[in-house]
Amino acid sequence: MKVKGIAEVFSSIQGEGLYVGEYQVFVRFAGCNLKCRYCDTRNLTSKDISKKELIKKIISLNAGGRCHSISITGGEPLVDTGNLKILLDALRELKYKVYLETNGSLPLNLKRVIKYIDYLSMDIKLPSAAGLKKPLWDSHYSFLKIANEKLGKNKRLFVKMVITNDLKIAEFKKAITIIKKVNRKIPLIIQPVTPVNKIKRRVKGEDVVKLLKTAKLSLEHVLVIPQIHKILGVK
Repeated sequence: MKVKGIAEVFSSIQGEGLYVGEYQVFVRFAGCNLKCRYCDTRNLTSKDISKKELIKKIISLNAGGRCHSISITGGEPLVDTGNLKILLDALRELKYKVYLETNGSLPLNLKRVIKYIDYLSMDIKLPSAAGLKKPLWDSHYSFLKIANEKLGKNKRLFVKMVITNDLKIAEFKKAITIIKKVNRKIPLIIQPVTPVNKIKRRVKGEDVVKLLKTAKLSLEHVLVIPQIHKILGVK
């Protein structure tokens, strides 16, 4: 049995979000249903890998069982949940913790695999920042609601938002409203964009602080965390 669409398998530190600095094994899927303009994993090449070979690779990178979790990332891992389940079933048998990184746009697909997930890092895509043709507010709300209700008490959910100089404050406030409506205790990570592709300028620190203050008026746990792995120059 093969797992399809694998772009790469590697070990590194988690560079984003609530668990920044943790040692993880990363399994990156190539496919994605969105084309965000700040994406740093575009045009990935992929191959199909046998489940046995993939698990062998993960075990070899696991630092003697000391990795925090297996990060399932992309691309967008939830594009093909049938394929994803092949890997998730194997990871469950080995009692690995699973950390899912997702763009938060496929709520029905999340339902199919949420029982496997221990840590859920969900993006909210701000249209002007990501360059989307239309907002994903309804999908994001449904996704976050399912995650909040189904993930379980001993597991962890948080939201990330990449911000750019093109951000519109009305969109930012809309995203905050969605999180608050679901659960104001869900942590939010504000992530200033790392210049990539057509994005050349970093967001001003003073603007980031203003956004932080705005979010804290509505949410209980808000942090600003840039992409640490990019700063360190590691994958």
